[in-house]
Amino acid sequence: MASVTTLFHAGIIGAVFFQVGHNVLLDQSWGVSLPCFAEAVTDGLTLLVLAACGFFLGRRLFVAQVRALSTAYDHVVLALVALPFLTGLLAFHGIFEYQSVVLLHMASGELVLMAIPFTKLMHAFYFMINRFLLPGEHSFIKRGVRAW
Repeated sequence: MASVTTLFHAGIIGAVFFQVGHNVLLDQSWGVSLPCFAEAVTDGLTLLVLAACGFFLGRRLFVAQVRALSTAYDHVVLALVALPFLTGLLAFHGIFEYQSVVLLHMASGELVLMAIPFTKLMHAFYFMINRFLLPGEHSFIKRGVRAW
């Protein structure tokens, strides 16, 4: 589980921030550009993220302990995360009508950004607070002290 989760998050960061198309838009709007991965690498990262989403869905459906804790909300958040990657892959490879798929890709990406403060996706920002600002069991600053 730790390996899949780590690869999932690395794939998200890599595919979103180091993708050529996203960096072109970033450069046009802000005049800033990050290094870019080759298109094959970005495709691989996208497939990795989608495979990890499939793993997480399978785990929610087939592992009894996880299924007991899962709700429709968890499935919606997982689908919300997977949708921009799926539509981005479809748009890049010209599967279906390009303009419609690109619009779906942009809308689903914006929906993820809007959902972050109101869903479990907020853990992306709370990670930094937990690791660096709060002393305690999981902090990098103060080791071995339990907060509870």
